[in-house]
Amino acid sequence: MCVLTSLFSLTLQSSKNLQKVDCDLAEANSNVQHIVDIAKQRRSGDDDFSEIFACAENMMHSVDCNITVPRITKRAKNRPNMEFNNPEEYFRRSVYVPVIDDFIQQLDDRFENHWSVISSLHRILPAHCVSAHYCDIEECVQFYCQDGDIDSIEAEFNIWQTKWPKTPLSE
Repeated sequence: MCVLTSLFSLTLQSSKNLQKVDCDLAEANSNVQHIVDIAKQRRSGDDDFSEIFACAENMMHSVDCNITVPRITKRAKNRPNMEFNNPEEYFRRSVYVPVIDDFIQQLDDRFENHWSVISSLHRILPAHCVSAHYCDIEECVQFYCQDGDIDSIEAEFNIWQTKWPKTPLSE
């Protein structure tokens, strides 16, 4: 519970922003990338887990329980069975690291497709349209235009490519 509280506190603001009607997908993807970076830092650092473990110890002491680790066997198939020096190290390896790894993987899986669509959307902007090719925006077209006439979109893109170099920046 303490591990999830720590991770979900990172996502609270992004979760609220993603639920807005006028959500900016580029900003949301950028925020998610920052969250993934922080989660990776937490995974490699011992200080964050020490605080989480202390929180878990306090919760256990408040209900008169002690933190214990399962006994170690020579051969285990259905649970983590690793060498450790203390309970904190055991729970870091068997709970904390796998939870963070799964958290990072879930965020990557959910937002990776959106990131590629956003980067292809930027190619439609006048500043990038001139040097882009239709194949650069094809993924975006496929994502947004399942029922539309793709040939007409390609033709319109070509028209914009010829228009923007001739148009002054003030327009």
